[in-house]
Amino acid sequence: MKLSLTKPLSILTFTTTLLLLGGCATSAKIEQTTLNMQFYALSGKSLTVNYAHEAINRDVLPEDGYAKTQFKSLSGFTQKVLNKGKVSVTRQTQSAQYTLDVKFEHPNELGAVFYDHQLASSMAKSLLTLGLNGSSDYKIVANYKVTFTLQTSDGNPVATQSYVVEDAFDHQRSKFGFGSFDKMRELNAQLLEKTYTEKLIRFLNLANQSIAVKG
Repeated sequence: MKLSLTKPLSILTFTTTLLLLGGCATSAKIEQTTLNMQFYALSGKSLTVNYAHEAINRDVLPEDGYAKTQFKSLSGFTQKVLNKGKVSVTRQTQSAQYTLDVKFEHPNELGAVFYDHQLASSMAKSLLTLGLNGSSDYKIVANYKVTFTLQTSDGNPVATQSYVVEDAFDHQRSKFGFGSFDKMRELNAQLLEKTYTEKLIRFLNLANQSIAVKG
C-alpha cells in the first residue's frame, strides 16, 4: 500500500500560511505589584468608603458604558486591600470610625484605562512585510487622577493625597484572534487594578503615619 503525503503536506502548508498572515502577536504582560501594607493603625477599625466619578472636560457621564464599569470595579479593589489590612468596611456611616473618600477623574471618555491603536506602526509593519505580518500594534494605557481623603467620624481630617497615573504597555493583536479585543479589555482591568491598588496602599501607609502621630 502506497502512502500519500500530499494531504498532510497541504494541511501543513495551509497552517503555516495562516500563521504568516496572522503575524506573531505578543500580548502585554501586566503583573500586580506586591507592596508592604503598613497601615497598622487602621487594623481593627471600622471604615466607610465614598466614591465620586468625574470625567475631566465632560459635564455628564453616561449611566452605562465601559467607563462606568471601570468605576464600579474600584469598590472591589478597595475591599480587597482593606480586608488584607484587617480593616472592617461598613456602609453605616454613623457607626464607622473613619471615612475614606475616593475621587476618580479621567480625561478620556472611554475610561481611565483603555486600548489605543498604534495605526502608524501597524501600517509600517504591514508595508515592510508586504502584508504578511497581519498583527496590529496597540497600547494599553492608564491615564487618570485619583484623590484619597481620610477623616475621622467627627469630620477631623487625617490625610489627603492626589495621584496622577500615567502608564502604558505594548500589546499586539493578530487577524486571527490572538490578543483579541476581549483580551485587551481583560488587560485594561488588570492595569486598573494594578495602578489603583498601588496608589491606595501608598495613601493608607501615609495616613497611618498621621494616625500614629496624633495617637
